[in-house]
Amino acid sequence: TQGVAILGIRQLGMKHWDGFVDGSWLSRFLDQQKISFDHRLQLTQVSIWLNYRKPLMSSASGQLTWPGGIAHYSMNEKMQSVQFPALTGSFSHEKDQLQLAVTETRTQGSVVQFSVTADGWGSAMVFKRMLKLIGQLNQKAKGDELLFTFREKIF
Repeated sequence: TQGVAILGIRQLGMKHWDGFVDGSWLSRFLDQQKISFDHRLQLTQVSIWLNYRKPLMSSASGQLTWPGGIAHYSMNEKMQSVQFPALTGSFSHEKDQLQLAVTETRTQGSVVQFSVTADGWGSAMVFKRMLKLIGQLNQKAKGDELLFTFREKIF
């Protein structure tokens, strides 16, 4: 079941969306970081509700999955390719922000945490596990430590 609904006169949202998003849709955000990947992203039971009078996010839930595959990234000004494992992202709403916590599907370890504010600021917290997944960090190293954060205006 999927659809867009207006509840009363204050909320607008989508409820229980299932479907696929072409990975190239994200390229406008990822190209700046020199990252690309193959395959589609799958949306499962995604619901996002906005209070358009404030405007604030009022709730978010659902999952986004990527089956894994080849990812390309720039390291030391050279393009690299790596076979990446499957990733799962869980949507949530915290402090008036849309959150997407991405974990490695097998271990459930944090890879990246995305957030978007109502005023258009997007941010990402990238964890050391990302370096482990691309083979740039010793496999015994702790992956749950924060590697870096970036923030930019996206709309």
